[in-house]
Amino acid sequence: MKRPASASSEIAVAQRRARPRPIDAYLGQAAGRDAGIALAYLEGGHTQTAIARVAGLSVSRVSRLVRAHEAKGKT
Repeated sequence: MKRPASASSEIAVAQRRARPRPIDAYLGQAAGRDAGIALAYLEGGHTQTAIARVAGLSVSRVSRLVRAHEAKGKT
């Protein structure tokens, strides 16, 4: 008996994952803009390019904010 396609282990995790919240939701609900940017990238799976476009920043600035957020969590 075949298993339903949704339960198949052949479907990639990324395809089974729920759609992420919009970037604006991360920016508005986080403790600050910088934290929202980092969470949109780290938890939401948004690209740094898309986040930069929405936040009105350069991609390199977004990258630095994400790195700083990650460093805070490790110390």
